[in-house]
Amino acid sequence: MRPIRIVKNHKLIFVLFLCFCVPPAFANNLKTCLKGNFQAICEHHRLTPEQAVQVEKAELAYNLKTCLKGNFQAICEHHRLTPEQAKRVNAAELGLPYIEKKPTENSTSQIETLHECSSELEVWNNCYGVHQYDDGSKYDGEWTDN
Repeated sequence: MRPIRIVKNHKLIFVLFLCFCVPPAFANNLKTCLKGNFQAICEHHRLTPEQAVQVEKAELAYNLKTCLKGNFQAICEHHRLTPEQAKRVNAAELGLPYIEKKPTENSTSQIETLHECSSELEVWNNCYGVHQYDDGSKYDGEWTDN
């Protein structure tokens, strides 16, 4: 009986790896891109303008989903968030609940009805402000009895 030989051909191993382990970026680029989580292997230059819009939406949605988990700050692309999304993500990263306020009858935004929090006061109540914590995280939003 002959002993089993271990393949020492690294090229063969690499090809097998590509065939069985890498998402099908080469076979179906659009399908891969639309998942939103394979930005690094999505071949954006091969997309039509319509496909590029779809992919952008998918990537933004996946980024928001990742950011809202609150524990992936290093891979969250904060610069791609809308201001409203950034508030939700900030709350998630701080472990705080986010309560979306509905606009009042007299204003288009709840924030418009709030005054700016004063740094001279110990307690911020019914105001809008930005606070930077010692660890570098930041809360930008409404304050009540804090």
